[in-house]
Amino acid sequence: MVTFLLEILGTAAFAVTGAAAAIGKRLDIFGVLFVSVLSAVGGGVIRDVVLGNVPPLTFKNPVYIVTALGCAFAVMGAYVRLKGVYTQKRVVAVIDVCDAVGLAVFTVSGINIAVGMGYQDNGFLLCFVGLVTAVGGGVLRDMAINRTPVIFKKEIYATASIAGSAAYIWLYPLVGTHTAGWAAVFIIAVIRILSISKKLNLPVLASAGVKGPQGSCTGEKI
Repeated sequence: MVTFLLEILGTAAFAVTGAAAAIGKRLDIFGVLFVSVLSAVGGGVIRDVVLGNVPPLTFKNPVYIVTALGCAFAVMGAYVRLKGVYTQKRVVAVIDVCDAVGLAVFTVSGINIAVGMGYQDNGFLLCFVGLVTAVGGGVLRDMAINRTPVIFKKEIYATASIAGSAAYIWLYPLVGTHTAGWAAVFIIAVIRILSISKKLNLPVLASAGVKGPQGSCTGEKI
């Protein structure tokens, strides 16, 4: 039940970020719905394929897609109704919080599913499926709207998921899945929110205007 609730919460959170990103790219209604669903369930589909859990949960239970579609419609309705009322800064803050929540709960739900399938002794696999569940949908979303994936250029992101996964793996034998899971959710969310508020970034290897092997670097922060 806990894993299911985490999956629903993460689905809703990432559906909101996907819809917002699609609206920002001026996609039509179908485009917004598609990108929202892709963002919400993409990571879980990749996780299930890696674990051999096929067909993926998304296709076994329509509640995930229904949740994503509902959130997408809600975001579109809010955009039309509240356009010009709230400042851009407030909108970005809401999206950042949803993104942090989605990152945290999807990391833990991915690990929980792997543990439930008997992989609790494979720390590397747990960390990988936690990460891919958390960031896979976002990568697919960004590819769909033709922008560099957030995990490669924004404040500390994937690193937060890995840190939470490591904490889960360390705590799980000591306190069990429930406590380890919520501790990991807290750690990931705090790291992500702090990285946004404090503008913490991983170092880049080239500054603006420096030519790299693939051409001119933009100097964007990771």
